[in-house]
Amino acid sequence: MKLRKLIRHFVKIYGRRNNVFLQGFLLRIDFLSLAAKDLNTLIRKSKGIFDSRKFGIALSRIVARIFCIIQYFIRLPFLQNMRNKYGREVCTYCDEVTCICDEDHPQFRNVGHFIPGTLTWALKDWQVHLNSVYGKKNKQDSIEAHLNRLSDEIDELREIALEMPNTKLELYGLERKISTELADCLARLFAIANYYDIDVETHLLNRYGDGCPTCMKEYTDSRRKTCRCGQFEMKLLDWDKI
Repeated sequence: MKLRKLIRHFVKIYGRRNNVFLQGFLLRIDFLSLAAKDLNTLIRKSKGIFDSRKFGIALSRIVARIFCIIQYFIRLPFLQNMRNKYGREVCTYCDEVTCICDEDHPQFRNVGHFIPGTLTWALKDWQVHLNSVYGKKNKQDSIEAHLNRLSDEIDELREIALEMPNTKLELYGLERKISTELADCLARLFAIANYYDIDVETHLLNRYGDGCPTCMKEYTDSRRKTCRCGQFEMKLLDWDKI
């Protein structure tokens, strides 16, 4: 499914619920952070025993919450900035087809040509592309390093939210900065998924393709894709019950 269409799918499922119960940017970042902590807990508790179903759920919940933040801003230019940062033939830090950056890589540069059609790519296309450019380098790092980088990207989003009342950026610059950080979050997620050879889009559609997995079994009419859940608790998952 095209990424643009996938985002709309999640807006249809959760847009109304999110607007009622997750009314602030910071609250949605906290919601994303909880899902990242759940993934961290799952990896720690797994002790090397790989459960693809649970890992798929954990990764899918993070993607859903990235989309939740995108939806908050209504017209956030996420796809354009995903393309600007990652839709090129080369690593946008070291200008190599296969990334050879060290830990202290240079600043992001607008190098390399855009790959045609990236604005219409599916989520899986992005995962495959990022793996082709960064996969070899990412495999050299520990899973803990990838988890820490995802957490760092979420913290950077939180810093933007906290600084917004006093920002000196004009509107388009602020939207571009938020979009780029969300693109970085998604890229970090793909690095974790590729570490375990998990197809994120497949698991995402298995979980959310028919609507909200929590309440969709309670009704069978044509509106089933819209979440009808009431207030929910902002808490960590108990993976022993999943």
